[in-house]
Amino acid sequence: LHLTPPDLHHEEERILKQILAGKPIKNFETQRMAKDGRRLQVSLTISPIKDAEGKVVGASKIVRDITERKQAEERLRESEQFTRRVLDNLFAFVGVTTADGTVTDTNRAPLEAAGIPASEVIGKKFWDCYWWNYSPEIQAQLRDACERAASGEIMRYDVPVRMAGDTRVWIDFQIAPLRDTEGRITHLIPSAMDIAVRRAAEEKLRESEERFRVAALAVNDLIWTNNAQGMMEGEQPGWAQFTGQTQEEYQGHGWARAVHSDDAQPTIDAWNTAVAEKRLFEFEHRLRRHDGAWRSCSVRAIPVLGGDGEIREWVGVHNDITERKQAEEALREAMADIERASRAKDDFLAALSHELRTPLTPVLMTATALEGDMALPLEVRDQLSMMRRNIELEARLIDDLLDITRISRGKLGIAPVPTDLHELIQHTAEIVRSDGLTKQVRIVFILEAKRHHALADPARLQQVIWNLIKNALKFTPTGGTITVSTRNDAEGWIVVSVEDTGIGISAAALPHVFNAFEQGDIAGQHRYGGLGLGLAISHAIVEVHGGALRAESSGLGLGATFSMSLGTVDAPAATATAPAAARLPAPRRALRLLIVEDHEATRTVLTRLLSRDGHTVTTAGTVHEALLAFGAARFDLVVSDLGLPDGSGLDLMRELQRQRPVPGIALSGYGMEEDLRQTKEAGFVAHLVKPVNLDQLRQLLTQLTDAH
Repeated sequence: LHLTPPDLHHEEERILKQILAGKPIKNFETQRMAKDGRRLQVSLTISPIKDAEGKVVGASKIVRDITERKQAEERLRESEQFTRRVLDNLFAFVGVTTADGTVTDTNRAPLEAAGIPASEVIGKKFWDCYWWNYSPEIQAQLRDACERAASGEIMRYDVPVRMAGDTRVWIDFQIAPLRDTEGRITHLIPSAMDIAVRRAAEEKLRESEERFRVAALAVNDLIWTNNAQGMMEGEQPGWAQFTGQTQEEYQGHGWARAVHSDDAQPTIDAWNTAVAEKRLFEFEHRLRRHDGAWRSCSVRAIPVLGGDGEIREWVGVHNDITERKQAEEALREAMADIERASRAKDDFLAALSHELRTPLTPVLMTATALEGDMALPLEVRDQLSMMRRNIELEARLIDDLLDITRISRGKLGIAPVPTDLHELIQHTAEIVRSDGLTKQVRIVFILEAKRHHALADPARLQQVIWNLIKNALKFTPTGGTITVSTRNDAEGWIVVSVEDTGIGISAAALPHVFNAFEQGDIAGQHRYGGLGLGLAISHAIVEVHGGALRAESSGLGLGATFSMSLGTVDAPAATATAPAAARLPAPRRALRLLIVEDHEATRTVLTRLLSRDGHTVTTAGTVHEALLAFGAARFDLVVSDLGLPDGSGLDLMRELQRQRPVPGIALSGYGMEEDLRQTKEAGFVAHLVKPVNLDQLRQLLTQLTDAH
């Protein structure tokens, strides 16, 4: 062995001086070059040799080869530095405490993210030092966990923790004992991980009507490192174990061969961009496990900077999110199923309403016409009036079903105008007064509000008032009283109250009275009739108007009060509202009408009644018959059903408008917003929903006559 230049001269001088001074050199570590050119780490021990007079006359030298030991020490240092880098950049908290729970070390990333100096953590008890706002119960739980871990148990808890700003997060705590070579517990390793996302996903799954049951899986993170250029190099035991790739296979960008072919190139492109821009990398892709199974993974990589601010390496984490992805897909499929079921339900209700409305039209028209025939005895006309009211009630129940569909879709529209609520109440009173007399229930009206005009849709608001009074009549026994009153509150709003002396509402049922298809907790509730929709629809209508509808009751047998509050507006300069029950005159001139209707009874009644008004009526039962009739004569107006045996009334109207423009009135059992839009686009000027009231049709004919 010999010294390696340029250290030869200086090292020899130091050794020689010390030996000449009579001082031995023990375990001096240096380098020597072997004859074969290898550089060795050696330990020198040199002792001076003295004569009888104590003069140094020579020296003895022992040289030990310590190359392997130094290499092992260097590998240990590199391993410790690597572990420290991984832990410091891992966002989950990892610490080291003594056996009594005193923190001696911790990783830095979570502390830096929270702006907490390490000095505020080191030296304190684990359950006291962390920056979350623990409750006393959780502090006691963690202290107990440390004590039990000190006796050899591995403790794990999911606990809710309140952060600054009163935000609640879920934390997974684990405390494990660390033993020395003799098996004694010398330290504890506490760790904490934010599992808020996992808890939120579990909560959503539980809320999905227990459609799915998913157990939370503890997934170990796959940690890897890349060099500053973003290439994987060296030993990556975690990656190799998960993917089954060898070191030669995953070098550089070879790791991408374990990524699904559809995801590999997008992952490489995103990764290269993050490396070039020196920023955080976040991505999701499918990764092949060693057994061939594809696992969905969330990937996150953080650049590790040196003291000069340059990237030294990248530390990345793969988190297996396969179960979460499967749960999300299952939830999407469930929502799609629910949406399909909802659409099917809506389509069914629309079809049902059409089938129910169509046969009501000729009956309603006939009853309305005969009711106004003064040649008939009064008793007969009263019976016809009763028939008309019940048919209109049947139509109202059908409308309620469709209104619920509109509300669920958020498409309950209104056409607000300045409206006198007192007039609406008085008109409604005329409609329901006979019902009160029949049941021997007294209806009292106390209209005291000074400001009683609101910006509202008169038809919709009358529907609310009608529902509230009819609801009170339904649940008020014979001999009872219903009081309808108005007043202005402190803010100037008008409050319309309907108070009854009926069966009342229990405290438990009160919060649910505005739910669809409910009638409280009434025993044998079906004997009171109705679908349980009126209050739900009324509540939605009032909300669309920007008001509020409230229910109050002192309990069963003590009556109930429903109060509607609406903002008021100034009364218009002049108002003129025709009486609700007024009969409309026939049009001022006779019209040539083409009636297209496949329902024979409806076609027959329409022909008889419109001919009686002086119109010339031609009828058709199909699209083909209608086109033939239209080609053979000229008509002032077409009244057409939409559902015809050989086609659609929409297509018929488009063809008629192409041949020779003519006003058209659509008749249909369908009355949703989409139906109205389609008839308007086809060229119809009006859309009447069955059952059609004769007075309603007469009014429309008069308007169209005046307009043309």
